[in-house]
Amino acid sequence: MRCVYCLAKDQIRQGVSSASGLSFREISLKEAEVIMDYHERDGQKDFRILGGEPTLHPQFIPLLKRALGRGFHIVLFTNGLFNNAIADFFRRTPKEDISYIINVNSPENYTQAKWKILKHNLALLEGKKVALSLNIYKLAFNYRFILELAKEFKIKLFSVSVAMPGTNTDVRCLHPSRYRSLIPRLLQFARASAKLKIRWEWNCCLPQCVLKKNEIEQFCSLVDCPISYVCYTGLTIGPRFRTSMCLGTSGFSSVTMTDYPSLSKIREHFSGSYAVFRRIGGYDSCIDCVHIQKEECQGGCVGYIMDTFSKAG
Repeated sequence: MRCVYCLAKDQIRQGVSSASGLSFREISLKEAEVIMDYHERDGQKDFRILGGEPTLHPQFIPLLKRALGRGFHIVLFTNGLFNNAIADFFRRTPKEDISYIINVNSPENYTQAKWKILKHNLALLEGKKVALSLNIYKLAFNYRFILELAKEFKIKLFSVSVAMPGTNTDVRCLHPSRYRSLIPRLLQFARASAKLKIRWEWNCCLPQCVLKKNEIEQFCSLVDCPISYVCYTGLTIGPRFRTSMCLGTSGFSSVTMTDYPSLSKIREHFSGSYAVFRRIGGYDSCIDCVHIQKEECQGGCVGYIMDTFSKAG
């Protein structure tokens, strides 16, 4: 499954070969153990696994076993098209050990066989901690199918994102100038979700100016979902410990995890180095915006702002 809005395309391309001629697409188990060491050092209880598609990793189950054996709660981001061996492992794993975020697309993006696998695996995960993830990359986005999946498989949580451009030039996404036009349909989706008592978690961030006050209040009341205007300084760690704030910024700035004593120190590094871009914002009006000045908003995706700034320079 190749999602048209995937921000990991750069990493996948860069992983094909290195200066030594070796492929380094996957994190090794040894590297994973070191990353777990860093998580323990920072007191992190969650161990987040994403890709690409993590269930394609040749040692996916051994990796999960090591993380679970060290007491981590796993947050797994997957397309849900995993094989029977992995499905059986999930079936036998206690509910509280893994949270599943299943990224889904409109049915026309699947073959009949893959759609059948997705629904089979969602049925297998019924009763576990599951959220369905939707990435929005066009104004007239389809949300009916995800409501139908949630209703069929008794899922009560959506992870919702507006697909971000980041530093990729070939991902499908909405240009920030069109965000305001997205809000009416986004509210329709929220109202339909509320009828099924489905909550949202909002990923990434929107500029505060694209939402009116009453619309912000509606999102909170309908789907119990405050809208984010400033992104959290998370970390994306890849093979050879290449670390960026997120996939959307990885094309501009990354560090080597093992050059730092802790994950918190890496977050401090990125918070400092990206502060100027958060003050610039993604719109001309951001320069004089009181919300930007108060650090209540960053004017959209930092990766997009960095990309725009570099092209202008």
